[in-house]
Amino acid sequence: MKKIIAVMLSLAVIVSMGGLFQEADVHAAAGGTIKVRKTVTLMTGKGYQLHPRAKHSIDKKGYLYKSSSPKVAVVTPGGKINAVRKGTAWITVTSRASSSVRTKVKVKVNKKKSNIVTMEVGSAAKMKLNTARTANTSAAWTSSDPAVASVDKRGIVIAKGNGNAVITASSKKLAGGRQTFRIMAARKVTTLAELQSALSGSGSNILAANDISVTSDITVPADKTVLLGRGTKLTANGGIITNKGRITNITAATYVCRPGTTSKMTASACAKDDSAANQGTAQDPDAEAAQEAEADAVIADSQQLNPGGDEAGIDVTEDNGLDIKMESYIEVSDYSDFLSNDGILLAPNATVIVGGQRIFGSAQDGAKITLSAFTGRENDPAAYICINGDGEITVFIRQEAAVNTAAKYALGAMNINVGEPYAGESGMPNKITLASLDAVAPNTNIFINGTASCYVGQTELYGPDGDNAVFTALDHKPAHAEDSFIGIERTDPNETYLDKPMGYIRLILCGVNVNKYYPAALLISKDVTFKCKKSLWDPDMIFQGN
Repeated sequence: MKKIIAVMLSLAVIVSMGGLFQEADVHAAAGGTIKVRKTVTLMTGKGYQLHPRAKHSIDKKGYLYKSSSPKVAVVTPGGKINAVRKGTAWITVTSRASSSVRTKVKVKVNKKKSNIVTMEVGSAAKMKLNTARTANTSAAWTSSDPAVASVDKRGIVIAKGNGNAVITASSKKLAGGRQTFRIMAARKVTTLAELQSALSGSGSNILAANDISVTSDITVPADKTVLLGRGTKLTANGGIITNKGRITNITAATYVCRPGTTSKMTASACAKDDSAANQGTAQDPDAEAAQEAEADAVIADSQQLNPGGDEAGIDVTEDNGLDIKMESYIEVSDYSDFLSNDGILLAPNATVIVGGQRIFGSAQDGAKITLSAFTGRENDPAAYICINGDGEITVFIRQEAAVNTAAKYALGAMNINVGEPYAGESGMPNKITLASLDAVAPNTNIFINGTASCYVGQTELYGPDGDNAVFTALDHKPAHAEDSFIGIERTDPNETYLDKPMGYIRLILCGVNVNKYYPAALLISKDVTFKCKKSLWDPDMIFQGN
């Protein structure tokens, strides 16, 4: 995989609003003053709309916005900041009336908070409410499944059985009147042998509570979920992790039993607990006292795993990796959590959720991209995803992909390369279909080369020689198939050309025939033959490149 040359791209996302900030006045050298938020703090996947203000002569011309680090936060031409990943970026706000009138906004991005708590069966933990104004004992606590997780009036949860449950604290003093905690109770494993045993055993949830090096091939079955505890790492080191189930590192906290302790749960711990305390109704004092005594005993023998640790990571060595099979599922906080050293293969229909955004999956579930297979290649990889040498997310399509969204700039966080079938792979040429080019963000590029094809809606934009596409590979083949390609990019809306704002789609052409008109600017690299009238394009929209 190291021999793959990644396409260099930047990031852009469109997300919902939210943030913390303080306001300041900034004075420019030209005497103009721009008032704008000085600092903005966002969670990944969130956004904030800037509202710069200035005197009329400056304000009426509008503003240009630029991010110092699009990998952390991007900004739209209209001044909406979108948080991409953890870090700090500066947004420069410049007056269109005078480039000397400018200011900067500091953007701090934190990882999205989770309400998931992972727990070893037999451990206990006290839930923490988001506000100090409400004591645990002043809220009413209930469990959706007391056989999995029970809770007492103090908010102490005991993980009683393998599975998932929702703990709800209700109080008028809480935002929205309640706060929920998603409890995922699991069988704890700390070694590869224990993990292999758990994967073939009973219980749907498996909690990796230690760094585990996978030195031989393992498969996560469709009915299993591997929960990576805080501060741990699952490493493919000589073995391939084939994931047909779910792997996730999303957790606010992880709790396990202290080493050397035995369960203090009552004999009826694994039986369904229909006690009044877990149903939000009153119970007799003796039963309540017994429940609290059990909780005290269990919590004394429990501990939080790596309380200061980051989210767990999934690591791969150069020649091994994570093979996400059909209908599998992976959920992480950040791309770097599972693409730290090398890329991973994605099979058809794989689901990948990053920072709460469904990047790959089915269109019905709202995923940006759906990966599918050609007939006879259902067991072959559909894509390869990695972080290239410049820290950018790059996806290589190896079968067929559909960009489902037509939302403006929605595809900003992805570099996509659609090329020739890989060695040993046969069948139809690789293909990508985009619902609309509106999804292409200002710093997003898509490259389609060789015998691959690209559709935008019902229009075939690029296809092999002899096809009926707008652009086809040259009749006289270039020296290498990859020398025939088109690139799709959006020019920077903050820039102007011939005194007109940019932000339009531009197609990069190399080694192709131009068979018919298409409404986009053209950047001609080399070996381009017009089989239609070149005059169909505005001369100002045709550029020469290298």
